[in-house]
Amino acid sequence: MTNRRQVIGAGIALGLLPAVRGLQAGLPLEAPAAPLAVGCVLVDARHSTAAVMGAAAAEAGFNTVPLPRDVLGLWHDGLLPQLRSGVLQAFGGITTPDGLFLLRTLAADHRRRVVYSAEHTALGQGRVSHQMRGSVATLARVAALSGQGDWRTQQAGVFGLCLATGPRMTHSLSTRCVSSVADAVPLVSWVIA
Repeated sequence: MTNRRQVIGAGIALGLLPAVRGLQAGLPLEAPAAPLAVGCVLVDARHSTAAVMGAAAAEAGFNTVPLPRDVLGLWHDGLLPQLRSGVLQAFGGITTPDGLFLLRTLAADHRRRVVYSAEHTALGQGRVSHQMRGSVATLARVAALSGQGDWRTQQAGVFGLCLATGPRMTHSLSTRCVSSVADAVPLVSWVIA
């Protein structure tokens, strides 16, 4: 049974409906969001797949930086001052999951988070599994790259497609590896902003 409060609330809502529609009609259509400006891509070149992806990222115009053994030194002397000054909006990487964990933890202390990640795991017989996490819009852009040549060069191109906002999702994809060389360790390509 409807009570007095529900009737009054419905009347108020119906009375405001024309005003809300008028406001919505006056709003401009949303322009597609611009991707993040990824200032550098850290590459763990100890792994052949990461080295190939890093070379493709450099070829695509990204500033690639070899991931040193002293990640804390890189963080405190290189990345953190650039993040604090606003010179560096976002940075990416192609590392092991442990490398991402360390950088993600350091970045979280400065209100930065992983906005995109893709774990690449060799399944054997030339197949590679990709577990991707990011905004729906980012993953839609990444899916558009699928099937256009070597997956390693495709993933390098993702650094120029990432968005920081929007609803997040997970997507799995399986591809074939062009090279017979496969890293035993899963690698992760990621962007922190």
